[in-house]
Amino acid sequence: MSVMRLEDYGGVRLVGGSAPDEGRVEISYNNEWGTICDDYWQREEAEVICRQLGYIGVDEFYDRAYFGEGYGPIMRQISCDGDEAYWQQCPYSDWDTTGCSHSEDVGVRCLSDYGGVRLVGGSTPDEGRVEIFYYNEWGTICDDYWEREEAEVICRQLGYIDVDEFYDQAYFGEGYGPILVQMSCDGDEVYWQQCSYSDWDSTRCSHSEDVGVRCLSDYGRVRLVGGAHLIGRVEIFYNNEWGTICDDYWEREEAEVICRQLGYRDMDEFYDQAYFGEGYGPIMRQMSCDGDEAYWQQCSYSDWDTTGCSHSEDVGVRCLSGK
Repeated sequence: MSVMRLEDYGGVRLVGGSAPDEGRVEISYNNEWGTICDDYWQREEAEVICRQLGYIGVDEFYDRAYFGEGYGPIMRQISCDGDEAYWQQCPYSDWDTTGCSHSEDVGVRCLSDYGGVRLVGGSTPDEGRVEIFYYNEWGTICDDYWEREEAEVICRQLGYIDVDEFYDQAYFGEGYGPILVQMSCDGDEVYWQQCSYSDWDSTRCSHSEDVGVRCLSDYGRVRLVGGAHLIGRVEIFYNNEWGTICDDYWEREEAEVICRQLGYRDMDEFYDQAYFGEGYGPIMRQMSCDGDEAYWQQCSYSDWDTTGCSHSEDVGVRCLSGK
């Protein structure tokens, strides 16, 4: 008995795109490459194709020969649930060039390590120079068109809850490699690949214009402990544990920011010397705010240190309701 391998029948490739993760979907059939008819072609089918090719997801799917017309046999009416590992696990009608034409060839753009994002050069994991993986190397983004909307998408793609601040002119130092030029987003995209951009070009922009960002995340989440829902010891999430704030520099301005971040309308009273009891874990030292910041992360502080301050100096606050 002979055994037919998947690559002998049903191998998949993408053709005609501008990057390796996009193009017309072609499938090996009877020793030649064929295409898929766009009848029944939806996100579920595209997800299976991208998964089979080793990508992490589908970004966009296309019909009507978006990436040009192919040749050879045409698969008709493929229908998938979306969780299959291979297209061969999906039902389809037949291979037929009479019931469909190549003007209906399907295409896809997948999500992959091409386009992977990281932050480099910051003092915490949620800030740094934005770098994007492109053709087996890390590149950067030019600061032309770089505004809050673009930064929001980068933070969202990295799993953070929002953007705190965005930077231009190589604020976190200059990077290396290719440079993405004129990236432009609406701000509600899930991945930067859903935004428009001009091209990758290191001649039209230099690394002195590399962009950066500081994102908001669970690092820095705030809670009040040891009192009622409006009052208590201020605790901040840091390195997967809850810490406290030292009462050096703790004044009305800092307390106002904490209450604002928690969603309360104002601050009523602020406390020092562990008024609500001593906490545990790391201690933030010398936090200093102007008072109009939306998040404590926009304030300055010295460091996290349990040697320069003790939990007998933990701060507290009483906020005014009106969430």
